[in-house]
Amino acid sequence: MNMEVTCDNQPNWIPLETFSQKYLNQINCNDFMHMGKVGEIELYKNIVTRSYINIDTDGCCWSYSGDGYIQITEESAIRRVE
Repeated sequence: MNMEVTCDNQPNWIPLETFSQKYLNQINCNDFMHMGKVGEIELYKNIVTRSYINIDTDGCCWSYSGDGYIQITEESAIRRVE
């Protein structure tokens, strides 16, 4: 996977919106900024906690490690931005 972060003039909110529908009481799209994307992974930053939730176009969650992105559970992704 190409690790270069790209920024579009038109952010893709669909992965976060879809994810937030599953977790209505835990994720509010209004709490996030779109920061760009890496490959198919959209990067969203929580405006309060400053933590990221990274979701690909298939709805899978990812976390950045020093070696790149690793897939994580949805529950783990929510804990990271709380």
